[in-house]
Amino acid sequence: MNEFTNSQTQIRSVRIIYVATIVFLALLSVYTFNKTKAMTDYSKSMDQSNAIKQSLQKITNSVLEAETNKRAFLLTSIDHLLAKRDSALSELTDERMMLYSLLADRPEQTINLQNLNKALDKKIANILLSNLRSQEAFMLDSLDVNITEGIKTMAEVKYHVSMISITEAQLMNYELRENTFLSYITPFYVIVLFLGALFILFISYFRINGALRESKEMQSQLMTLNQTFAFAEEIGNYASYRYSFNTKKTQNSDNLYRMLGLNPQEISEFETLAKFVHPDDLAYFNEAVRLVTEEKKLSKWEYRVLRKDGSIMHILATGKIIYDQGMEWLIGTLQDVSEQKVQQQALSTKNAQLNSKNTELEKMNNELELFAHISSHDLQEPLRKIQTFASMIQEKEYNSLSANAKEYFTRLQDSAGRMQELVEDLLNFSQTNNSERNFELTKVNSIIQEVQEELKDVISEKKATLRIQGDCELKIIPLQFRQMIFNLIGNALKFSRPDVTPLIAITNQIESGKMLNHSTAIAQSGQSLRMDQEYYHLEISDNGIGFSPEYRTKIFDVFHRLHTKEKYKGTGVGLAIVKRIVENHNGYIFANGEPNQGASFNIFIPTT
Repeated sequence: MNEFTNSQTQIRSVRIIYVATIVFLALLSVYTFNKTKAMTDYSKSMDQSNAIKQSLQKITNSVLEAETNKRAFLLTSIDHLLAKRDSALSELTDERMMLYSLLADRPEQTINLQNLNKALDKKIANILLSNLRSQEAFMLDSLDVNITEGIKTMAEVKYHVSMISITEAQLMNYELRENTFLSYITPFYVIVLFLGALFILFISYFRINGALRESKEMQSQLMTLNQTFAFAEEIGNYASYRYSFNTKKTQNSDNLYRMLGLNPQEISEFETLAKFVHPDDLAYFNEAVRLVTEEKKLSKWEYRVLRKDGSIMHILATGKIIYDQGMEWLIGTLQDVSEQKVQQQALSTKNAQLNSKNTELEKMNNELELFAHISSHDLQEPLRKIQTFASMIQEKEYNSLSANAKEYFTRLQDSAGRMQELVEDLLNFSQTNNSERNFELTKVNSIIQEVQEELKDVISEKKATLRIQGDCELKIIPLQFRQMIFNLIGNALKFSRPDVTPLIAITNQIESGKMLNHSTAIAQSGQSLRMDQEYYHLEISDNGIGFSPEYRTKIFDVFHRLHTKEKYKGTGVGLAIVKRIVENHNGYIFANGEPNQGASFNIFIPTT
């Protein structure tokens, strides 16, 4: 196998060598072409540089001629001098356009050209004075001012002309150095590339001889390889085929016949194989064969065949079109997937059973929630009557009651009150799952301020301080979100330490999952957030009585209480409602606390 691989490697190396030779020769040709082109470009650049110098000279001459005629006119007032001045200015305009076209491909001259044009515009303005024919123009003072201004503007023109000339000279010197360097190293590059091509051809000669010596060994290696493939087909329970589009003949591996219970080479064409196809799949089989052989449309196709003993076998056929020595072939495999079919059928049955059970569970859950909702509604009326009648008796018959009766009625009213609170919490809990989830873009701080206003009496009574940091806008369910914040802040006030002024810190901000995964809250939870997702992070912490870390997940269970109802009022439903609201927003909530050190609740809601 290794010798076969080595022979194939040598053949590939020979091909690579020939390709490398062609690449070397191509590089030599390209280099020669580029060198010739560089010389041509250099010659064109020199011509262009000379043209630029000539244009600059013409511009200077035109300006001088226009200036001379202007001064002559100012001294003599001869009209034909103005005509000569205008002619010089016309030639100046043409040369400016010519210079602009010559410098269009020279970005280094852009600023110089702009400065020259500004100087020329000033010079032309000096030459074309509007009061040239007025009496003031012939006054000595005005004449002196005009001539002085003309000298100044002419100096500016000459300066900017010289700057273009200097820059052009620098560019030409740089191109000359480059061209001289390329001319010097070109012979060396040509010689190296030529010798490299000869060396590669020399190596390829020895490689070809080595490949020819190993070609005989490849035949025996191929025979061994075919035997290995046949053994692999038998173990893998599949067969291979090779169909010629030119001869319309099919070659099948021997294992196909063994799979069908036949002798090797007993069938040779697709049409013959068709007689073993299951009658229910025959039409499908014939259409699949037509699509492959006539329209060359390939896909995986599955059908059943009848073995010689009458048993059914499921076949999965795959194929690929290849071209070999001018011939077009379809090669592929025929795999026995009968066992997989049995397993798939068993899995489908189990999935159907599981789906059925899930449906039943969902139905039962909905019924339970509906029952809790209806029961809670139905319980409110008798509770109100109990509380009403108890209040009436206490108001009207209180003095006639015994001490024990008074105590009983007080307990009755307390129990009815707790029952009323429990019913309301159950209603809120069921509504968080059944209510419509209308998400709205809302400022979270506005909800926090509403809750703060509603709890202002308790906050004032406990002299609590609320510190709010951040202000985010988020798509949420406003009513549920308000209930969540109300419950969390309410708990922070309820479970405050009697000897410590309550301090409640509320922070909310948008953070990436990648950053949050490094935070303490996520690390302690043992979970992780999506790295490519942004989350709204709300943290509400306090300095109250706290709780043991072992209860950080249990406190979200319905009716789970860490303290007796005598010490702290409540039903144990509030945090369960909070968790369900967070889940309704596809978020996560984690609680942390230490006894007498406070508690913190971290909520993470995806922003999208």
